[in-house]
Amino acid sequence: MNHDELRVFCSLANTLHFGRTGRACHLSRSAVTRTIQRLEDSAGAPLVNRDPRNVELTSEGLRFLEYAEDTLARWQRYRQGNANIDELEGELRIFCSATAGHALLPDVLRPFLERYPRIRVQLETGSSTDALQMLDERNETGAPHLVVSALPRRAPRSLVHRLLVEEPIVFVQPSFSCAVTQAIERRPIRWNKVPLIAPRHGEVRERVERWRKTKRIPPEIGYEPVSHEAVCALVASGAGVGVTPLLTMHNSALSSRIRVVDARIEIAPLHVSICTLKRKLKDPVVQSFWDSVLPK
Repeated sequence: MNHDELRVFCSLANTLHFGRTGRACHLSRSAVTRTIQRLEDSAGAPLVNRDPRNVELTSEGLRFLEYAEDTLARWQRYRQGNANIDELEGELRIFCSATAGHALLPDVLRPFLERYPRIRVQLETGSSTDALQMLDERNETGAPHLVVSALPRRAPRSLVHRLLVEEPIVFVQPSFSCAVTQAIERRPIRWNKVPLIAPRHGEVRERVERWRKTKRIPPEIGYEPVSHEAVCALVASGAGVGVTPLLTMHNSALSSRIRVVDARIEIAPLHVSICTLKRKLKDPVVQSFWDSVLPK
């Protein structure tokens, strides 16, 4: 077996689709099939179960994937050791929220790209609430190497992370006069009379639920958008009082139409971190990013 065959297998393990693997590796579907068969002959065991609808790795295939990833990473490190530092090549895929992409990543990425000009960064933005789960998606082409996400209270052991910012969580209200501002400005605040806007899930939502339980606030949530940016949009529309990271509010295009609620509300801050899986550090590009850019 050779490195090209191992790359085909790793691609198939990622896509779980012979056609997409062929397109990614510039091979025909039949060529991918023959490559996998040769690897199975060399390994002496089936590596892939396939039927007309599904492709999945066997238990031996999962073991072989560790071997393939480790072998390719070792080869890349060897080549890197014999090359100038700026010759490191490859792709670095990052997923984060639009806010993190605007406010946090430029300062992190700039020195890395200056040092490694031949690295291609693929940046995708979206709701960060499912970012950590995206790291382990083998059934989709182009799963991210790194994500920016708030850390859960108990991070998985397979996860490695470095703190970017400790971010306060704030309650925000419309900056203009409306029924919501009239209700929120009464003291004490009667929370059961104020429509609450909180993310559908994620670390902010968990903190909101703990706060409500401690304060014995009724369980109804008025609106449950997916993203923090959508929380700000609903608040700016006068729909209710939202809960969002302060960074999101400050970087929102609607920041002039919302403001922080003037009341003492204690919710634990988010530890916004850049994260990856330990096994992804075998990739020399990911390891170089991790070592050269982020503070210890």
